[in-house]
Amino acid sequence: MDGRGTLVIGIGNPYRQDDGAGVAVVRRLRKRLPLGAQGVECPDDLTRLIHLWEGFERVILVDAMSSGQEAGTVNRFDLSEHPLPAGVRFSSTHVLSL
Repeated sequence: MDGRGTLVIGIGNPYRQDDGAGVAVVRRLRKRLPLGAQGVECPDDLTRLIHLWEGFERVILVDAMSSGQEAGTVNRFDLSEHPLPAGVRFSSTHVLSL
């Protein structure tokens, strides 16, 4: 690790309505991020994720998911504490699920 701070990655396609939520969040946050933090959009090739987050101390992924919950519900999963719940792993509209 080269000491870079936090990376916020917005996942999703802005042309697919709600699927673009992650990208929309990063676009709004980018100018407000503290020193040492970066925001990156990942609208398509999710295999880029591994290369994007290399060297960062903390990575935050922002994505929309189909959960059956009320629209706008925010779910937070800290993978350093617990594995991703099984039901969440396959709720992605992307070719590659989280």
